Amino acid sequence: MHVLHLRLNVRLLNSTLSRTSINDEQAFEKWLLSVGHGKDIVPDGTIAFDARSMRVNTVDDLINCIYPHICDAVPPSQYFLDHLILAPRNTDVDQLNSAVLSKLPGEEIILYSAGNVENKIGADGYQDPLPVELLKSLQPPEFPAGELRLKKGCPLILLRNLAPGRGLCNGTRMVFKHATHEFCK
Repeated sequence: MHVLHLRLNVRLLNSTLSRTSINDEQAFEKWLLSVGHGKDIVPDGTIAFDARSMRVNTVDDLINCIYPHICDAVPPSQYFLDHLILAPRNTDVDQLNSAVLSKLPGEEIILYSAGNVENKIGADGYQDPLPVELLKSLQPPEFPAGELRLKKGCPLILLRNLAPGRGLCNGTRMVFKHATHEFCK
């Protein structure tokens, strides 16, 4: 086994920000490294941070800070590679995704999962069919949602290997361009 040590912050290296922003980035890097080494952690387990530069008051403020000018035009394909919000829970991710999608310009379309129910007759000869709407409302853990809301330019991540030879593998990042009317509502 060969241990590799990460010593270069590529994020700062590729920065095209102003000198003030680079200084803020370097201060953030030092703070992040100190937290990673167990420093700046209060005995009760909380982490102190600079409320002036690292805090926003509303979800809209967070979105506007991370995705500036997202309301103005469809962002270029690389935009979401450089702008990212991490969230600890799936419900937070769902809420943030909805809020960011609502700010993207353009018409929202909804794509639905397959919704056929196979009714099997029980031993008593009676089976009450489940409505498709009920199935679409269920959100079991580790399953994708039954509906997908998209706008032109929004990012997507492929969840299964569709065509590995063409690069369509699990985890592939893509940008939504359009869908045919057969799949849209």
